[in-house]
Amino acid sequence: MVSFFLPYIIIYPFAASSNNYDTIGNTIFYIQNNVDKAYIVTIIGYIATYLGFYYHDFTYRKSHLYNFVDKTNNVTSELMYFSIKNKYFLSAIYLFSILAMLYISLRIIASYGFSFNFRSFVIGDTSIRPLFNFVMVSLVPFVVTFMIIKFLDTKKKSLILGVFTLIFILFFSGSRTSIVWPVLNALIIYFITRKEKINLLKFFSFGILFLFFVLYLGDLRLGQYSLLISIQSFASKIAYGNNFSDLRDFAWILTYWDHNYIAGKSYLAAFFAFIPRSISEIREVWSISVYTSNMVGLDPDIHAGLRPGKFGEAFFNFGYIGVSVLGFLTGYILRYTDIKLKKHVKSTLSYDYTLLYSFTTLYTMISMFHITSSFWRFYIIVIILMFGYSTYKISKGKQYKSIPR
Repeated sequence: MVSFFLPYIIIYPFAASSNNYDTIGNTIFYIQNNVDKAYIVTIIGYIATYLGFYYHDFTYRKSHLYNFVDKTNNVTSELMYFSIKNKYFLSAIYLFSILAMLYISLRIIASYGFSFNFRSFVIGDTSIRPLFNFVMVSLVPFVVTFMIIKFLDTKKKSLILGVFTLIFILFFSGSRTSIVWPVLNALIIYFITRKEKINLLKFFSFGILFLFFVLYLGDLRLGQYSLLISIQSFASKIAYGNNFSDLRDFAWILTYWDHNYIAGKSYLAAFFAFIPRSISEIREVWSISVYTSNMVGLDPDIHAGLRPGKFGEAFFNFGYIGVSVLGFLTGYILRYTDIKLKKHVKSTLSYDYTLLYSFTTLYTMISMFHITSSFWRFYIIVIILMFGYSTYKISKGKQYKSIPR
């Protein structure tokens, strides 16, 4: 709900305001008429999400879709569970992450100088961009989440020290998402087990502080370090900045859109995300970040592309049908995951946080189809699941047991 309420319900009245001139210049006057359409497409996607949500309850355990989702979830959750439980594998990917990030950081500093925004340098440097995306944008965020989840189970302080080390280096990446979403994912699992004890005022205060932290990271990226200035501009950044601009960006693309659906080409390009864009013709043209940049006249070599929200990419590929199908499947899998988590929480007082987190794996994978600009992460999950699970099973041998369902 938060991902819908803030960037769409709250931001909608401000998305077409002329106050956006300070952020995107004269462009705001061209895109104003398309904000409503962007909003309608998004609303249709969320209506479909709720239909999927309620269809799950209406046909609970009775449909072919349930059987497919249940079997797939059993596989993905088991793979994730034993990957995190595999302490040798987790130690190995942590060590690799540290060494790889240090190499990337030192190389960027040597070439371009110190900055809180490494991403601004690597976006135009094809010699380091693939490694940067693989490690700092995709792999390390998962490692951060795994280590926080592992800490919740084991209470080993060395894990938190490792988390802070990874986050410290990520501060210089220029990618706020790489810092925020792994921490938020772990916190959500924790809050699920504490929902009866949560003080709403404290929870709300925490949310405001967390939001301010996200916005301040953006200021650091731009070289603005004053906390006072960040506090003064807090509200305007939310309403008119680039932090929650999905609706405005979607309208921007719609304004220059040629009304030709691309019939899955951006998804096909995403499946080849492991191939550098510089040597892949389909990614060079149809990658969603390239497609959106070219559509509005931005240079994809120096601009990361516009964000058309959760359902914009589906719309540009398959129109309203694509939006509806993606929304429906998202809602169905989200509800399935929700019930799975609640059942486990109610069944025990001794929570297995690794198990709870593993139940969210399938939803994490389907959510990557909302916007495929970071589809690297899909392959990272697959690699982690395969190697982590297989090495754990080999190390345990006959002592290996499946996870509780």
